[in-house]
Amino acid sequence: MSEIPIYKSKWQLQTGEKFKIKFILDESAKKTRVIMLSDETKKTDQTIHWVEFNMWDYHTMVEIRKKATKYYNESGTFYVDNDLFNDMKIRYLLQNWSFAEIDPHMKLFHQNGMLVDESFLLFKTLYPWVVSEILVRMSAVLEGYEVR
Repeated sequence: MSEIPIYKSKWQLQTGEKFKIKFILDESAKKTRVIMLSDETKKTDQTIHWVEFNMWDYHTMVEIRKKATKYYNESGTFYVDNDLFNDMKIRYLLQNWSFAEIDPHMKLFHQNGMLVDESFLLFKTLYPWVVSEILVRMSAVLEGYEVR
């Protein structure tokens, strides 16, 4: 039996669809710490980095949200733990990043479609302002809204 190709319109998620978020880090010696720049114009001593994610489908979005939903005993209500929700998005959707091209110890590994604990720890130990910006930009793409 032959495989029948399934037509996908421009409004449907394509199989294996991914997206990249690019950003610039200023790693110059005169800085006391690495800083993220919002300006897209790279200068000397600045490095362009990227992170690549799988685009979620409706089913994945619902499953991740369910795993991040908690029950609040005092009010008898359910709520989405946003920190856990963001953690789950990273675990399920982060596929690759530019840090692995520079440092082989930063290579990401997956098991059963998710980041292994060691790889998730690599993400969590980035500078907090870098993590925050990645989360903001990732969520903007996943939720379909514009960032600044």
